[in-house]
Amino acid sequence: MGALITALLWAKTNWKLVAFAAVLAALAFTGWRLYEAGEASANQKHQIETLQADLKAAELARKVMTMALQADQQKAAEDAKKITTLNDRITDLNAYVESLADRD
Repeated sequence: MGALITALLWAKTNWKLVAFAAVLAALAFTGWRLYEAGEASANQKHQIETLQADLKAAELARKVMTMALQADQQKAAEDAKKITTLNDRITDLNAYVESLADRD
C-alpha cells in the first residue's frame, strides 16, 4: 500500500511528465494505426493497379482474338469463292470434254 501511495504522490508532483507520457503513447498508437491503414491502402492500391493491368491485357487479348477470328472468316470466305470458281471451271471443262467427245 505504501508503494501505491508513493507512486500517486510522485504522479501528483510530476503530473506534467505523466501527461506528456500519455500524449506520447496516444500519438504512438495513432501513428501505428495510421501506418497500418496506409499500408492496407497501399496494398489495395497495388491490387487495384494489378487488376487494371490484367483487365487491359485481357481486353487486348480479346481484341487480338477477335481480329484473328475476323481474318480467319475472311480467309475462309475467300477460299470458298476460289473453290466455287475452280468447281465452275471444272464443270465447264468437263462440259467441253463431253462436247469434244460428242464430235467424235
